[in-house]
Amino acid sequence: MTRTGRRRVVLVLNLLLLGALVAVGLSAHSLKVLGEGGDYLADAAAIAVSLLAIWLSNRAPTVKHPHGYPKATLVAAAANAVWLLVLSLLVAAGQPVVWSPARMRCTVYRFSLSAASPPG
Repeated sequence: MTRTGRRRVVLVLNLLLLGALVAVGLSAHSLKVLGEGGDYLADAAAIAVSLLAIWLSNRAPTVKHPHGYPKATLVAAAANAVWLLVLSLLVAAGQPVVWSPARMRCTVYRFSLSAASPPG
């Protein structure tokens, strides 16, 4: 099996697991399981972008692109890196909620991105 074929298998398995996680998360009313489904969705998107880049880089040259698309994989890697950076900043800027089962109340923790000012 080729590397592209293995990536396709991984993408299909990832999407099957994503569907299972969403079904279980919705039936169990579990945000944690749904969050894992979001993680699997991001992984599936990254694999899909890499498969698209491999397909583009293997295309034959045309009149408009006489050298083909040799840098498609580099652009896909850069797109995946930017996507991860954006997601990381969104998570860091958010206010994660942690449930305290002992007290049965919700505690909100605030994070500050600047080192100079205290959180709050």
